[in-house]
Amino acid sequence: MTETAAANSMPLYYKEPIVLDLVQHREMTVATSPTGFAYAAESQTVMLNADEFYDACREYPIIFAPAEDGTVKPLALLGVQAGENLFVDADGAWKGTYIPAYVRRYPFILADNGTNEFPICIDQKFDGLTIEGGQRIFTEEGELTDYCRHVQTFIQNFQSQLAPSAQFAAKLTELALLTPVDANIQLGDGRTFLLQGLLVVDENRLARLGDVVVLELFRSGYLGLIYAHMASVKNIARLHDMKAARGN
Repeated sequence: MTETAAANSMPLYYKEPIVLDLVQHREMTVATSPTGFAYAAESQTVMLNADEFYDACREYPIIFAPAEDGTVKPLALLGVQAGENLFVDADGAWKGTYIPAYVRRYPFILADNGTNEFPICIDQKFDGLTIEGGQRIFTEEGELTDYCRHVQTFIQNFQSQLAPSAQFAAKLTELALLTPVDANIQLGDGRTFLLQGLLVVDENRLARLGDVVVLELFRSGYLGLIYAHMASVKNIARLHDMKAARGN
């Protein structure tokens, strides 16, 4: 299970990721984007790893959605219509306490080069990639800087959580706990937005599980994740309020 830059697909946000190279990037620095999180302003959802549920559930509806490979993946719901992220304002600032790891990972990502090495890449189109004013990528001796090693550890940790998250989602599918629901967002000005087919855990199906299965879910840590997800769905009301406040 990987979420990497590969030749045949381009992950969300990334335009031209390239492996960090001593010759090409020796003098380069990475600064905070002058446009903030504008790169995420049009993403209605963003993937979550299961280890983020307890932080993310306080702010975002956590839903599940079918993936191209036939599995389901957990997502943070960020807007009420396509091409909208209500958590990024007009200045590119993130309007939330917890920022999903996928968002924070950008502009770095691991490359899928067909081996088990997964070298670190950076998006060459990132507007914070410059020759001055930011954190250096390489030291004068040609080694990765402490900053870049910290980034490398972060994205490796992100990568390591993909398989456990997939296993959790697969368990929900195996137990037939996920069911599609619709959410109707009605604003005071008459506008209506329909969110269709959101996959969520069915509380009645959960309650009908046998004791042995429930104990297994508890001991695996999955039961806590399920309840974090179920509690998070109430954050759809927050999306309603944010959409009403935005006015467009």
